[in-house]
Amino acid sequence: MNRDFDIENGTLDYYSGNAEVVRVTDGVAAIGENSFINNQTLTEIILPEGVTEIQDSAFAGCKNLKTVSLPSTLETIGTEAFYGCENLKEITFPSSLKAIGESAFAYCASLGAVSVPGSVRTIGEHAFESCSEIVELTLGEGVEKIGCDAFCECVKISELNIPESVTHIDKGAFCACGISDLAIPDNVISIGKDAFHNCERLKHITIGKGTKEIGDGAFGHCPQLEKIETDKDNGVFVVKGNCLIDAENKILKQAVTGYDIPCDGSVATFADGAFGGIKSITSFEVPAFIEKIGDYVFSDCERLKRLTVNRNNKYFTAQNNCVIETATGTLIAGCDPSEIPSDGSVKIISGGAFSVSEDVYSLNIPDGVEKISEFAFATFPSLRAVKLPDSLAEIGDSAFLNCERLESVTFGSGLTRIGGWAFSSCKKLTQVEFPESLRVIEEYAFYENPLVTAKFRSPKNWFMKDWRENETKVKLKNAKKAAALLTDKNNTYSFRRK
Repeated sequence: MNRDFDIENGTLDYYSGNAEVVRVTDGVAAIGENSFINNQTLTEIILPEGVTEIQDSAFAGCKNLKTVSLPSTLETIGTEAFYGCENLKEITFPSSLKAIGESAFAYCASLGAVSVPGSVRTIGEHAFESCSEIVELTLGEGVEKIGCDAFCECVKISELNIPESVTHIDKGAFCACGISDLAIPDNVISIGKDAFHNCERLKHITIGKGTKEIGDGAFGHCPQLEKIETDKDNGVFVVKGNCLIDAENKILKQAVTGYDIPCDGSVATFADGAFGGIKSITSFEVPAFIEKIGDYVFSDCERLKRLTVNRNNKYFTAQNNCVIETATGTLIAGCDPSEIPSDGSVKIISGGAFSVSEDVYSLNIPDGVEKISEFAFATFPSLRAVKLPDSLAEIGDSAFLNCERLESVTFGSGLTRIGGWAFSSCKKLTQVEFPESLRVIEEYAFYENPLVTAKFRSPKNWFMKDWRENETKVKLKNAKKAAALLTDKNNTYSFRRK
């Protein structure tokens, strides 16, 4: 028995050696959880016949692992089993394999080809995410479900043949892939949100007769998309005027270049991101018959300079090139955040209301705005200063995420909640002062920030809560210590004042 192997009841629990090539001894049935994790000397692993399972994170972080020999008996590859094996160039799955777990091969940046056998019914979430060198992907007949983000950012996949057995393509499954032509088979029932989002080379889509559900943004931000077709026997989705429409619910799901919105009563709603990424849009009038508009509806429409609403529309108004939902005061879309109306008509700024712009250096949110929704101003690259009004009560999750040049934030006197990740990765934000009204700071709100001081005007009666829901009373009177708590590199804490 090799003394480098710690084996118990047929499971290899730990490998303590430092060999480059490792042949696992006969008689092992399972490669245990974390058994080779972060081994930096391993270049080749040979598994014997009889192994049926590779457990969670077994080879995760083995950055020099290049070659893996899998036995014909293997049935399960667990969560993150080969996560981050960045030099793994190829993998051959046996026909016995039944399950590929969540993130099993995520960030295997050298993996060049993948052939998933039909014995695998479900490809786990994030299973091959960011495997940026996969050129050839083969999905066997028998695969039924492609999990969330399973092949997201596999940018070199140019051809995709979806087998007839597939019934569900989940959220983001092929987001940011390199495919140019897409045929959805008749048996596919649902296509998740953002499933093919940001496929920059995608030109043509055909949708089979069995598809009953398509999530918002499924085909969004595909700048070369010229044509969408649906099977004539599909009873849910139709294409009119280069617009994909959910006919049952009168929702325009996706428009493509050269669109002509039908005015025959077949459309009443614009879905989230319905026009997102169409570079040719310079002006837009919301028709009289539109009753509802989703978030991010014009995101990354870089040339959009004029927004109006038909005067007969009962649900929306336009002011300063901003579209506002009358009943709620929600700013749905705008061309320039410096033009947010200051007459009190705007109560909420929705997520994706403004396209990310390098020309926005400062934000002065007018009085009357009560909420900034999630991701509203995320990744604005030039934003340096933000001034928020006394009327603002809530900053949504990730609202200013990755604003890397943001140096100054002035909070108003009415702020009560700062959402999770709200100012995360704002890498020049060194000091903040919170108003007396503040009661909640969600987890990761200031993660990866260089905060030096965090002054609380009401530093008493604050409690820090961890992911287990355990609460600890904390003292926040010292501004430097408060900043350290908020920016702890492993911060999973939220803060609440009672």
